[in-house]
Amino acid sequence: MKKKLLSVFCAAIVVGTAQMSNAAISDTCSTELTGKRFTIVVPNAAGGGYDVYARALAPVIEAHSPLSVRVVNMPSGGGTVAPYYVAESGNDDMMALLQNSTDLVTTELEGSGENGAPREFLINNFDVVGIIQTEPGAWLGTDAVDLLDPARTNVVGSQGTLFDAIFPLSLTAMALGMTADVVTGYEGSSDQAAAVLRGEVEVTTFSLTSALKNAKSGDLKVLMVMSEGQWPATPEIPYLAGEGSVVWQLTENLAPEARDARRAMAVLAASAGGSVRGIHMSTNVSQERRDCVSEILSEALVDPAFIDAAAAQGRDATPIVGDAARALVAKSTASFMGSLDLFDGLVAAVNE
Repeated sequence: MKKKLLSVFCAAIVVGTAQMSNAAISDTCSTELTGKRFTIVVPNAAGGGYDVYARALAPVIEAHSPLSVRVVNMPSGGGTVAPYYVAESGNDDMMALLQNSTDLVTTELEGSGENGAPREFLINNFDVVGIIQTEPGAWLGTDAVDLLDPARTNVVGSQGTLFDAIFPLSLTAMALGMTADVVTGYEGSSDQAAAVLRGEVEVTTFSLTSALKNAKSGDLKVLMVMSEGQWPATPEIPYLAGEGSVVWQLTENLAPEARDARRAMAVLAASAGGSVRGIHMSTNVSQERRDCVSEILSEALVDPAFIDAAAAQGRDATPIVGDAARALVAKSTASFMGSLDLFDGLVAAVNE
């Protein structure tokens, strides 16, 4: 990796007390990890959602392993410092990053592609060893916005940054057959929702959980879940991609080539635009140690002690472990990498 860190501001807090456990981990992993300290790095300040998950999980990992666990908050650089810090960690550091996997998938490394070299992305330096929670994004707006109206060819949306506009709004609008006019610079989700209520924009995008919370007032409505297929928790809300979806209905009468292109865009937007809160270890850490941590997390993430502790702080856990976790991130990665030309075009468009 070309990016070097010269200094890092972080706050570390040791969580719980290390205890040897009778948990059924393999003898090999018990020998490999005994006496080791495991650090969960959170790229945000204490008190946020990622931090809640990390601190709920830390003592449960200790209960299922011979590891001692600490949580480190590293909010420097708006959350951009932590991923590089963990990616550059060595085998003996035993660090993991609690991060949205899709952010790692779409982050291109500094100097990538120079002088004809292949482009490299940050996800290539990580292995996901478990997923804490996954959920799609959602479009939030008012009843005045009918996404199935064939006469609607444009939508105006609010986002915090230009990059945030690429998948949730721009690519999704393209899949819907619309042009997106994106207003950026809003400070946080509340400001984005307020812009819709003031009539400055027609829609905004949130995680599904946040969108549902904002819709409780009755003035706003979750217009669409950005998922491939009906999202189980919201069977009454239209969804973006897959058979029966909004895009499926809008493209039924198109020529096959145009129809397939739009539907593929919808799948990409659903795959790369959601939230996958994963636990990632640097590929500098040996495969043996990564596999051991994955083995431990396969027990810890589904332990009611963790799920209940997260729920007590208002955070749902939808654990995915082992090969299934790796497969989910691999699918998102493959979908993104197969659409780089489209991605590059969107980046250029939102930066004009």
